[in-house]
This record gives sequence, C-alpha cells and structure tokens, in this order.
Amino acid sequence: MKEISEFFHTLRAGVDESGKGDVFGPLVIAGVVISEEDEELLISNKVRDSKMISDNVIKKLAKIIKEKILFDIIIIGPKKYNELYDKMGNINKILGWGHSTIIRNLYNKKHFVNAISDKFSKKNRISVNIPGVELYEFEKGERELSVACASILARNAFLEFMDRLETNYKLTFPKGANHGIDEAIGAFIEKYSYDDLKLVAKVHFKTIKNYGN
Repeated sequence: MKEISEFFHTLRAGVDESGKGDVFGPLVIAGVVISEEDEELLISNKVRDSKMISDNVIKKLAKIIKEKILFDIIIIGPKKYNELYDKMGNINKILGWGHSTIIRNLYNKKHFVNAISDKFSKKNRISVNIPGVELYEFEKGERELSVACASILARNAFLEFMDRLETNYKLTFPKGANHGIDEAIGAFIEKYSYDDLKLVAKVHFKTIKNYGN
C-alpha cells in the first residue's frame, strides 16, 4: 500500500463527495485529474480540504479549478437520490457507484494509473475495473491534493444546488443534519406537504422519518 505522500508529483485522479451528511439537498461526487504541472497552481491558491474553507472561498477556488483542471461532477438531486436509496438501501453503495463512474469518466478523457479516494466505507465500494489503474482509499484522503481539489468542486456544486433549491421553494434549507433542521422540515410541510419532502431532502434521515409517524 502506498503512502499518501507518494502521489505527489505524479499524474493521478482524485475523487470526493459532498452532501452525504446533509438532510437537505443533493449528493455530489466530483473528481479531477492533476499532474505535477498543476500542483503549483493549486498550492499557490491554498487548495485544501473543503471542510477547512469558507463557502465564499469555495466558490472562488472552484472557478479557478474548473478553468485549469480536468474534472467531472455527478449531482444526484434529492428525488433521484431517494429513488436510488430505495433500490440500494445504503448510501455507501450510492457513493461507490458514483465514485466508480467518475473515475471511469475521467479515464476516458485522460489516462492515469492511480486513483485516490477518501475512505468512506469499511467495505470496498468502489469498483474501477480499468486495466492498469490502481485505486487507493485513505482515511482523511483530502490530505492528497487531488482529493482536496475534488472536495472543493463537490462542495461548490452542492452549494449551487442549495441556492437553487431555496430560490425555487422560497424557503431556507439549513446545511448539515442538526441545527435548524426540525424547524425547516416543519416550515416545508406547512407550505407544501410531507410527501413533497422527497423533492428537497434525503428522506431516510431519522429526523424526517419522525415526522411521518
């Protein structure tokens, strides 16, 4: 097993997701392919784990990355997410499918031999099946520049989707799974309906299920 530092100065793909722990909004999986030549740009712009960056800076960095770096993004909106969850019964299976798809999409655009992901499950959920391509999963994988880069694109796409959601429904949808969630669910049901929650939220969360009882 390689150390995460060994990928520096090599051509590699990195994948990460956003929205996994958020009641409202989509699940987003993003990936990039970076080379040694790209590293100076990313480091000079202080690219790092998106969880360490404010939303405003995320938007600025995502613009820079999209202009210079090969990327791919899958956005699974709430309605589609809930359909997939009903079929698969597990968020990590959805993530495995998404990560695998992103890696294959990127490989079709530019060949690489190493793909790196943040480790989101104890089981091996990502199936690359590309001859010559090795997948590496690391805890806190965002330490690797390619994964950090992907995390910024995923987070930015999540934020953009949330902005559209709030505009369309004229309500505020808090991020995460705790602060303000109950109030937001109640406000949505009062204005729309419980059944319509599947259009804006991941309905397998216990917080939402409690409202259906």
